[in-house]
Amino acid sequence: MREMFSSKLLSRRTKERLYCTYMRPVVTYACETWSSTQGDEEKLQNFERKILRKIYGPVYNNELERFERRKNENLQQLYNKPGIRHFLIRKRLEWAGHVWRAEDTLIKKVTESKITGKRPRGRPRQRWYDRVEKDLKKINPLLDMGVASDREKWKGISEAAMKNSKFRRCNTKSTPLLLKVDNYNMICVRPTAFWEMVSILFLNRKASSPINTYGTLSFEFGKLHGLDNTTEKISGKTSQTSKPPPIFIQAQLNFNNFCIKIKELTDSSRFDCKSSTKDLKLQTYSSDSYRTVIKYLKENNVSFHSFQSKELKPYRAVIRILHPTTDISAIKDELLNNGFYTRNIMPVTNKLTKTPLTILFVDLEPGPTNSDIFKITSLCYTKVKIEPAHPKKDIPQCHRCQTYGHTRKYCNHTPRCVKCGLEHESVDCTKDRSTPANCALCNGSHPANYKECKTHIDLKKKLAQSKNNTRNNNQQTSKGINQDLHRPTYSHSFPSLNKESSPQPQTNNPNQNQDLTTKLSLFINDLKALINPLVSLLTTVIEKLIKNVN
Repeated sequence: MREMFSSKLLSRRTKERLYCTYMRPVVTYACETWSSTQGDEEKLQNFERKILRKIYGPVYNNELERFERRKNENLQQLYNKPGIRHFLIRKRLEWAGHVWRAEDTLIKKVTESKITGKRPRGRPRQRWYDRVEKDLKKINPLLDMGVASDREKWKGISEAAMKNSKFRRCNTKSTPLLLKVDNYNMICVRPTAFWEMVSILFLNRKASSPINTYGTLSFEFGKLHGLDNTTEKISGKTSQTSKPPPIFIQAQLNFNNFCIKIKELTDSSRFDCKSSTKDLKLQTYSSDSYRTVIKYLKENNVSFHSFQSKELKPYRAVIRILHPTTDISAIKDELLNNGFYTRNIMPVTNKLTKTPLTILFVDLEPGPTNSDIFKITSLCYTKVKIEPAHPKKDIPQCHRCQTYGHTRKYCNHTPRCVKCGLEHESVDCTKDRSTPANCALCNGSHPANYKECKTHIDLKKKLAQSKNNTRNNNQQTSKGINQDLHRPTYSHSFPSLNKESSPQPQTNNPNQNQDLTTKLSLFINDLKALINPLVSLLTTVIEKLIKNVN
């Protein structure tokens, strides 16, 4: 294994998989029954760091002109996975849940039984049950083994033991954390309360729902441990969670029975429907209900299509002036060191000659600081220019049903061939090249992806017309606003500043003075409404900082 870890023929990801699938299970064999101490876990962590240093290799110091071994923080950033210690805790908690739910069995009786008699002098040795309780207290001090009777909640606890390590990328004991809660930024002053919040999040969620582990949390939360008054509304904005994408159903159905079934699937969360001559638009208001509805529609082969969720969309950037033979893994590592987590990197080639260009498309995982990537001016010892990607002007076309407006990944309509227009996949088409093509949209003698198709042209005209209408409406509203702004409302109440003009006696109008006083009072009240929440938030933060210092 040492030769494989130091080999240059294998990528770092392959070496990580080799370690996780071959070496770590051997080292942690039967770790579910270990009552490991802190010293044992430190030895395991040292072993894992040695393996990771062998995988990632040393770092070249340009100032000293020599290679140096990587620091622990750099290893954690590159590995970006739960360590062997968290893996051990998860396995032990999983086995503890099985033991606790095994009613009327010998292993459950042995776990709950207590030995009577007098014990010898000195501190008793650590038992396996004591170690499980310590693991639970690290996740949440309020947990006990009684939660193991609920399988879903216990699964969330065991996952929290693994997921908590991904958030520990900075010195959380001294650095305040910036969280993104319901699309609004707030400061969490107590990092310990942050870990309690993470564990509560895993307990209250379902096992099938995903979680964003890249620096931001998006969930509904109210009063949590240590954060009773710091979750107030900032600058008068109410918290709003992003809605899941709508589902467009194109099938003949009984609307009453359909609503009853959707109500069963969505539980307590509400849903809305909007009917048209072509399809039925279904809008859910929670991610869990959206996934359950999608799963039910796919199992029953219902014709529908949807879109990608905004929370899962990657942040695309364009890297220019980078040599095409640059190693993509090196680019990922350097972006990771700068705090950017890449989902995909795609090199660009010329459409005609297929020669590689000095341009790369980079898809980043969703995060609040992704726009900082445009500040980078050097990558892999090369001066680069990073720009935002241009928006696509073409209308997206589904490669499954050949219709416009959605993509293949989120389509469950009946497949139609792009060549002959029949109801089968385009890959399975047996049409000869001698026979003319048949469009699946307009029945013309051309393939369905032909840009001069009548359906495509009509759709582009409709979109252009709607854009012109919205542009005209915006211009009319802006003209009205400008007219209101340039209207001389208070010009007659102020004297002229021209020196040549003769001084005129000022006439005091009581109605005008009264209007000014009312407007000033309204402005002061609005200003107080904006400042008071900020002042209360600052006072609570300062009080908690003083308590933590004391």
